[in-house]
Amino acid sequence: MEIQGVPREQRAEHLLKRLQPKSLLQSLETATHPGRQFVTLVGIKAGQTDKEEFERDYVPEYKTFIRDDPEIQSILQPYRDMGFAFVWSGYSDPTGVEVTLAIKRNADAEARLRALADSE
Repeated sequence: MEIQGVPREQRAEHLLKRLQPKSLLQSLETATHPGRQFVTLVGIKAGQTDKEEFERDYVPEYKTFIRDDPEIQSILQPYRDMGFAFVWSGYSDPTGVEVTLAIKRNADAEARLRALADSE
């Protein structure tokens, strides 16, 4: 089975880059679906033919790794403190199946983030 996405050993580094204040603000402001309630940060994807194995073996490991890795949690915590929430998202369609960690939109938190990005 081919799994696409950020390799495990690079997930914390990838999230750190995605969660730099200016980068995150840009992601929030340029989301392809402005009315969408969340913006994807990092994820993994497999082909539709591998859906069962992907959901049984890879998705639980992925979620556990993100949830339990202290480095990743230390990256996420300042944004939680601002009022952001992180949610699991994903999809299944004819092209494949995906699971992602996303940041939930929050106007007040985004204003705090904008002030932080402007001060850098």
